[in-house]
Amino acid sequence: MAEWKKVIVSGSNAELNNIFAKGSITGSNVSSSGNLFASLSAVPQNWVVTYKSESGQFHYTASTAVGNTTIGDPSDGTYNGGVFPFVPTTTIADAVDDLNTLLSSLVPSQAPSLNNISSSNVVDGTSASTDGDVTSAQLSFGATNSSFVGDYTIVSGLNGLTPAGTNTSVNTDTAFSQTTTPDYRLGVFDGTINIVGRLNGTTPQNPTDTGTNYKAYAFNNGHLGELRIYVNDNTTPKHTLDLTSTMAAIASSVNGNGTGFTNITATRSAAFPNGDPFTNFIHRTGSFVVDDLDQRNGWNWCRVVHTGSSFDVTTNYIEWVNDKSGSIAATFPSTTLKQRTPTGTRYLSQIPYYTGVTVEFTASISNAYTMTYVANNAIGFDDENTNLNDFASQNIPALGNNNPRTTTLTVSSSGAYSNTTNASYFFTSSENGGTGASGVGEGAGTDFGNGIGVRANFAKPFLTTANSSYSRTGSMFLIGKNSTNNTLGSSANYSFLNEYGRLISNSYDNQSDVTNAGNAWDSQNSSIDTNKGLIVYGQPRINGVLTSTTYYNYNRVISSFSDSYSYNGGNFSNISAPSSPPNLSTLSHTELMIFLRYDNGASATPTKTVTLYGVNATVVPDGTSLSGNNIHCYFKVPGQTGFRDMATAAPGGAYTALADGVGCYNGTVPSLTLGSTNTSLSLPVQLVNEVVPASGYAVLKIVTHKDWEGYFYNITIS
Repeated sequence: MAEWKKVIVSGSNAELNNIFAKGSITGSNVSSSGNLFASLSAVPQNWVVTYKSESGQFHYTASTAVGNTTIGDPSDGTYNGGVFPFVPTTTIADAVDDLNTLLSSLVPSQAPSLNNISSSNVVDGTSASTDGDVTSAQLSFGATNSSFVGDYTIVSGLNGLTPAGTNTSVNTDTAFSQTTTPDYRLGVFDGTINIVGRLNGTTPQNPTDTGTNYKAYAFNNGHLGELRIYVNDNTTPKHTLDLTSTMAAIASSVNGNGTGFTNITATRSAAFPNGDPFTNFIHRTGSFVVDDLDQRNGWNWCRVVHTGSSFDVTTNYIEWVNDKSGSIAATFPSTTLKQRTPTGTRYLSQIPYYTGVTVEFTASISNAYTMTYVANNAIGFDDENTNLNDFASQNIPALGNNNPRTTTLTVSSSGAYSNTTNASYFFTSSENGGTGASGVGEGAGTDFGNGIGVRANFAKPFLTTANSSYSRTGSMFLIGKNSTNNTLGSSANYSFLNEYGRLISNSYDNQSDVTNAGNAWDSQNSSIDTNKGLIVYGQPRINGVLTSTTYYNYNRVISSFSDSYSYNGGNFSNISAPSSPPNLSTLSHTELMIFLRYDNGASATPTKTVTLYGVNATVVPDGTSLSGNNIHCYFKVPGQTGFRDMATAAPGGAYTALADGVGCYNGTVPSLTLGSTNTSLSLPVQLVNEVVPASGYAVLKIVTHKDWEGYFYNITIS
C-alpha cells in the first residue's frame, strides 16, 4: 500500500521538501527553490502564463502584451550599424514588423485582393439604340407611382443594401444614367442582354511595362477559398466556385441559367524580374457573367465575394435597369392638322401668291411611357416639304403618379411659313426634293393636290424612331418666297425671284422706250395673254450646277403650257389664292416670249456676252421653226439696231443696221444647246459698226414655242 502523508498548513509559511501532488494545489503564494512542474489545462481565454526569474514566480497576463516585450540588449552591446534604429526598449512586435516590411521590398509584390468588378458591356446611345442598351433613360416607375409598376422592381438604391453601396434611389421621371465609380451604373437594357465583366477589372499589370509579376486583372489568394456571385439578393449567392478544386484553368463555372464565372486562369505565382517564381503569393484572373435568365424587370444589381478561412473580401456593386416593355412601339391613335387663314399677297406673272400661313398639328401617342422614355427631344415633327419654321422638338412631360402602361400622351405644335424662308416656294407634297436629273425642288409647282403635310415622330430607348402618317391640309394654294430684285447695270443678273427689269412686249425703237415706266413689266397687271408672255413660275431642278442648298436662289422662266414645269396646263384658277388666279390654258398663241432690259456702263461697246442657264433649249437662227425645244434669241440696241439674231454670225459685209434678223454672233456659230441637266450656254454678241451707248440701253428678247419643255433659271448680260 502506497504511503501518503497529509500536510495541513495554516496561518504561516511552511517549508516542505519533495512534494508531489495528485490533483490540485491551491494557494495564494506557492513557490519552489527547485523545479516546479505543472500540467496546464487549455481554456479559450486571451491570457498567457509568464515566469519571472528574479522572484521565481509565475504570472498570467493578456496575450496582446507579449508583442510589447522589449528585445533587450544584443550580445555585442549595440544595434548601431544595422538597417533599423533598434534600441533595447524596442518591442518585439515593432522589430518583426520592420523586418517584414524590409523583406517585402526584396520579393515581388502581391496582387491585390479581389476588391472590384467592372463591366465589359459596351453601352452607347440614349435613344433609338436598336442594339438593346442605352446609357441613360427616364424611368416610368418608382416611388411616385409605385401602385402601377407591376413586376418592375423600383430602384431603391444600393445605399440601402447590406453591405451598403454608394448609389442612391432613382424615382419616376428621373434619369437612370451611366456612372462608373465607385459602384458601376451601366444604363438601361431591354432584358435580353447578359451582363459580363472582369474580376478586379481596374487592376493594372505589374510591373506596368512587362507584367512579369502578375497580369492585369489579377487577384491574390487565387488558390484559396470560394468565389461567390450575388444577384439581387445578398443572402444566397447565384453561384459559388471552389477555387481549391483545381489549380488549372476553369473555362466556365456557372449555374443552370448561365450565371457564374468564366475564363478563370490557372493559378500563377508571383515572379521576380528574371521570371523566377515566388510561391508565397498566388493569383488568378477571371470574368463573371449574369445571364438574362437570372435578371428581372426594373432594377438589377450584382457583386462578387472572395471568401476563405482567413479572409473575406467583397467587390463594388454593378447595377442596371431592364425594360422588357421597351420593344413595344409607340403608336399614334389620332393626328390633326389645322390651317389658319393664309396672309399676304404678292404676284409673279399675274399669278397671286400668299406670303404667309400657319398650321397647327396635334397628335396622341400611346405606349409613350412604357416603361422608360427618352429624356430630351423625344417628340419631333416633320414638314413634308421642309418649308415651315417653328416645328421644334419637344421633351416628354413628366408622368407623375400615373400608369405608364395606359397613359396616352397628347402633343401639339405649330409651324409658320414666312417669305423670308430660303428653301421654300410652293407647298406640294409630291415634290419633296431629290437628286440627279429627276431631282425636283420643293417649289416645282406641278402638283398641289396634297397641300401641306406634317407628321409626328417619337423616339424610344430601344427602337427606331416611330413616325405617324402625314396629315395634310388638302388645300391647293400658292405661297411665294422672297423677292430679291434682279441685278441691272453693266453686269446684269436675272435670277427671277421677281420680275424687276422685265419689259412688256414692244418694238423698242428708241433708247427712251427702255426706261419708259409704261413699258416696265407689272407683275400683277401686265397681261400674259396680251404680251404673249412666258411666265416666271416655280424653281429649277436640283442637278448639275444647282444643289439642294442653291436651287432655291432662283425661279424658272417657263411656258405656262409645259407638262413638266407648269401646273394643270396653265390653268391656275382652281388654286386657293388671295385673289383669283388666271387661266392661261386658254391662250391661243403659238409663240411666247420675254423681254429683259440691259443698262450699259460708262463705256460704249460693240460687244457683249449673254449667258443662259437652264435645261432643254436649242438656240436656232431666225426663220427656223420653233417646234419642240427650239428657241430664238435676239439682242437690240434701240435707235441703232434691229432685233439681231444671236444664232447667226455677225455680218462681214454690208448689212442694214436697223433691220431685224441681222446676225450678231461673234465668231463661228457652234451648236447652241442646253441639255437636260442644269448647265450654261454663252452667246457672244458682236454689233460690228454699232455699239451699246455709254450709259445707254439694250433689250434681250427670247421667243419659244408654247409647248417648250425647258426652262431658264438665270440669265446674265455683261
